Amino acid sequence: MQTIDMGTVRRRDKRGRFLPVFALTYETTRDGQDVKVVRRLPADGIELVGTTISRLADREQAWNIAVTNSAGDDVTFDFACFQG
Repeated sequence: MQTIDMGTVRRRDKRGRFLPVFALTYETTRDGQDVKVVRRLPADGIELVGTTISRLADREQAWNIAVTNSAGDDVTFDFACFQG
């Protein structure tokens, strides 16, 4: 299975410190092949993109969705977009 790495989005808070980044991974079909997509985003980005990924999952166009923190812990259900 091919992995598509969408890179990392880094943002700073009001004090200039970088916000924590989470890794969002999911599988989908592109050009007739199953692929794994990886995006690393701060929490607000996970919520934004996660809403779209949840809709794709509802239509069975995305599966094996997971969000992990920097320690590699699964935190998928810490995000509202994946809670229901």
